Amino acid sequence: ARGPDTDGTHAHDYYPTFCCGGAGVAYFLSELAQAPANLSALLTPSRRAAFLDGALRGGAHVMSLSTTAGVPHQAGGLLFPHEEEGPGRTQFFLGWCGGPPGWGRPFVS
Repeated sequence: ARGPDTDGTHAHDYYPTFCCGGAGVAYFLSELAQAPANLSALLTPSRRAAFLDGALRGGAHVMSLSTTAGVPHQAGGLLFPHEEEGPGRTQFFLGWCGGPPGWGRPFVS
């Protein structure tokens, strides 16, 4: 579940964030897999299974990027980087886009 940033200024940069990256894609696929059947005849059981598989794979990818480095032991949390590669790999944000509110959405969907 990798996708380039969509604002046009980050060619070849990949973001695992919610608003423009893997966490958001995983959330969308999870929601699509669970959508009511009457929304579309395109939501066949095999397509739902494919959407769910994509959501699970996207979630696993997001988790593979997580770290506990810099998190106080007693806090028991995870950090997720802003970018998958380069300097953003060591940047961590706390907002909805690249922080806990966004990262958590695919896992509670």
